[in-house]
Amino acid sequence: MSLTSLIATSSSIPSEIHKDLSLYGIIDIQNEVIGSVPLTVRGADGQTANLIEAKNYAGTTVFSVDNSGNVTYLGDEYVTDHLTVNGIADLLGTTNCVGLLTANGGITIAAGGLSVIGDSTFDNQVSIHNLVVSGDAEFRDNLILTNGKQILANSGTAAKPSISFASDPDTGIYLLNGNELGMVAGGGVCAEFLASRMHCSTIYTYGTVTLTLKGQVADGATAIGATIGSLNTLSTSGAKIASFVNNTTEKAYIDKDGILSCANNVFQGQGVTGGAGLRRLAATVSMTSSTADAANAVTALISSESAYVTAGAKLLSIQNNYVEKAAIGLNGHKSFKRGGCLRRRNNRN
Repeated sequence: MSLTSLIATSSSIPSEIHKDLSLYGIIDIQNEVIGSVPLTVRGADGQTANLIEAKNYAGTTVFSVDNSGNVTYLGDEYVTDHLTVNGIADLLGTTNCVGLLTANGGITIAAGGLSVIGDSTFDNQVSIHNLVVSGDAEFRDNLILTNGKQILANSGTAAKPSISFASDPDTGIYLLNGNELGMVAGGGVCAEFLASRMHCSTIYTYGTVTLTLKGQVADGATAIGATIGSLNTLSTSGAKIASFVNNTTEKAYIDKDGILSCANNVFQGQGVTGGAGLRRLAATVSMTSSTADAANAVTALISSESAYVTAGAKLLSIQNNYVEKAAIGLNGHKSFKRGGCLRRRNNRN
């Protein structure tokens, strides 16, 4: 029975029809009571089939609502106003949301993608094949990547690092150059990380602890634990390879030629034979003082830190390839080696 024939043969439309009803043409349902529902579809007791199905001309179901209220559709979804999902939305196509998208349950998009022009808020689990957000996307729970996936951000700049913080957007990490990572604080680069080295202007310890630099190199004749130097060649007079300061006051430095200059006396740790040692590589050891000429001027001072009283103790030993040739004893007496014997010579001066 068609709806047209039903209306034509009846003075009033029955409230219930206990037969299958096929309707052809356009159906326009207009409610006249604002407090009533215009269209109600009620399932049978123990309903298992869908409550509503929409099919195309070929008979393919493109939209359905099951007995639990789950909505399934095959095409794309275009939302021009707010979309609120309290349960789980399973989307097989592409969802284009111009308004606000709020998902209190979860969103699962197996194919296609989700394109949101406005802002998005996700309170629960979200599984999206492809997410494009033109506005802000806020995740109020954890963002978890699985199956070896990555977060691919743009390169960013020092002023706007690609990974930053809402409360401090000019502090974070960005891609300085290819394979070079830049650390930014306040819009300025404070450190650069390359494949084999790190660049920064100043290193401070965190807290009142000792700064320690240690190398981990295999033992060998050419092993070097740590290297301090310049990347470029220093040739200008006054240039220094290293400077040692106490707070801001320089106490010693090594100039471009490797000469060590100190503000005070130079002490070196105990050698094998118990004495102090100064060694210059492949050249003559030179000790030069800039002390001004005066009656009490002293060019060089050699002294022990404790008083020597034991016979045989020496203030100075002069050796040729570690073979002693002369010495100054604890009382200032000079001794010179002649004919294989170390002979004492009184210092009359």
